[in-house]
Amino acid sequence: MRPFFLLCFCSCFGFLFGQDFTPKYEHFHGNNLRFSVSSDGRLFHGGREGDLRLDYLEDRGDYASSLQFAGLWMGALNAVGSIYTTVHMEDDEENGFWPGIAFSNLEGAMQDSILEGTNNVWRVTRAEILKHQRDYADNGKIDNPQPAIYAWPGTRNPHFGSYNNNTTELPAELLGLAPFWDEDADGVYNPDNGDHPVHDESTLCGTIRTMPDEIFWVPFHNFKPAAFLNEGYSGLQFYLTGTIYYCGRNRFAEEARSAEMSHTVFLDYRFQLKGLTPLDSMYIGLLMDHGPECGPGGYLGSKPEQELLYFYNTQQPMASGCEVTEAVGCTVVNRPFRRLPSPDGGDTVIESRFQNFIQLFPEGEEPTAGQRFPQIPFEVYRCLNGQWRDGTPITYGEQGYEAPGNMVSAIFPDFPGEGSGWSELAVGNSPGRRMGLMSVGPLQLNPLGLNQFKVALQVSRPYFTDEPLNLFFADAEAISYWDDCFPPIYQGCVQEDLTPPEPEEPPVEPALFLWPNPTRSIVTLNARGIPIYWYRIYNTKGQLMYANDAPDEVEQVPVSGWQTGVYFVQAGWGGEVVTRKLLVR
Repeated sequence: MRPFFLLCFCSCFGFLFGQDFTPKYEHFHGNNLRFSVSSDGRLFHGGREGDLRLDYLEDRGDYASSLQFAGLWMGALNAVGSIYTTVHMEDDEENGFWPGIAFSNLEGAMQDSILEGTNNVWRVTRAEILKHQRDYADNGKIDNPQPAIYAWPGTRNPHFGSYNNNTTELPAELLGLAPFWDEDADGVYNPDNGDHPVHDESTLCGTIRTMPDEIFWVPFHNFKPAAFLNEGYSGLQFYLTGTIYYCGRNRFAEEARSAEMSHTVFLDYRFQLKGLTPLDSMYIGLLMDHGPECGPGGYLGSKPEQELLYFYNTQQPMASGCEVTEAVGCTVVNRPFRRLPSPDGGDTVIESRFQNFIQLFPEGEEPTAGQRFPQIPFEVYRCLNGQWRDGTPITYGEQGYEAPGNMVSAIFPDFPGEGSGWSELAVGNSPGRRMGLMSVGPLQLNPLGLNQFKVALQVSRPYFTDEPLNLFFADAEAISYWDDCFPPIYQGCVQEDLTPPEPEEPPVEPALFLWPNPTRSIVTLNARGIPIYWYRIYNTKGQLMYANDAPDEVEQVPVSGWQTGVYFVQAGWGGEVVTRKLLVR
């Protein structure tokens, strides 16, 4: 069946393969971090300039990479037990995800295809959003369009093609596109109407909408043939919204303790099933590779109660001019949901915790056979389930493989400083390259169904203390409450106004017209729509000839009985007085 399936797949998806899917990269050099994002969803992939690393002041030395790679893993079964897996890999040829937005026949497409011009990483800054908001508030229209805002792939953006240098139109049927603030509440992203990008349509802290200093958005999918660890065609579309907050760039003094977010990248993943077959027993995981660069290597640990997987160092770097971070980790901010049958016949929606934390080793570095990197799709699914690749469960103690202890879902969950606990240090492992996988499931997804979760990748900052890991855990806990506006984060992130307000236009006098002028009988006063509070008309001796404290928009004044000569018409307008000359004959 497989050759026939692949033949049908290639013939039905010819339009998909007619495009260039070479990933594009965006490099970020903001807050206190430096990293890259690929248009196929891979993170920190691309060598020294792409790895996630602290970006301290130059006189502090060059900081080694904290993570050299991170990406998504997915595994699922359908109702008859067929397996589907897709994994992000550093190797381009083995990578299971492709860049772009899929438009499926479930949404009204003639055939499943990838929209042209959607192989991209869109990014916008807080400064651009503020400038756009001020431009619109000025006069209800946009006078100076910001290209990044007009190119944003929000729902049915009418400017999408022109600002992305293509002819693509975003179909009205597409769901789950880039989030935006809908100023006129019409459901369409149109910057002309004041709409602008946001990281989340619903995030409010009290009455204040939080605004990151940078937002990036990446669409990627697995509409591709099976290869290596990628099995079956599931038709999954992923949308990644990333945010970073500056919160005090290069603040390393003791008083910078409230600036946790200046060392953090927030990742909001949404995923939608555009395939025809419902996915049951679905697991989603995040793979992280903590590759040492100038030190002896690091260790892996987990805190299941905090939904945190982390890597840490205990030794100083061996190379001169090189610094290493104490820790880097991934903590969960928002969980995905799953549905459970209710006694009344309906469904109960509950959050699903990330509870599986497993350690993986590249070939040649494994201490046990069970911890080696997966080699077939079913081993991927086992690892996502919190098992070793051979199906052996994790057990408490030693290396977690066939240990005499109880079955657990997280490896090395104890504090490294506890000599009697279960950590890599307590076991006596040597530092080296570490890879970890944290996963959540089982989830279910029906065709066109949506789900999402949000995590934060946090690099330790200098604490000037002997307890860096304890403070790292405290930071991670505070960050996990970010969407709840947890006070230490909300009060600590003091953002500067990056763009000055637009200069105010000089005051303009109303276009006060007198007609006819000169006149013999009647003069008409017209301010062309500008509200006039009062009129006064004086002769050259200063005598008041006419007054009206509630004038009409067009005022007519009879002057047939006035003496021939010059008169002065005064109009009160917005606290100003405007004077015009009137000649009566």
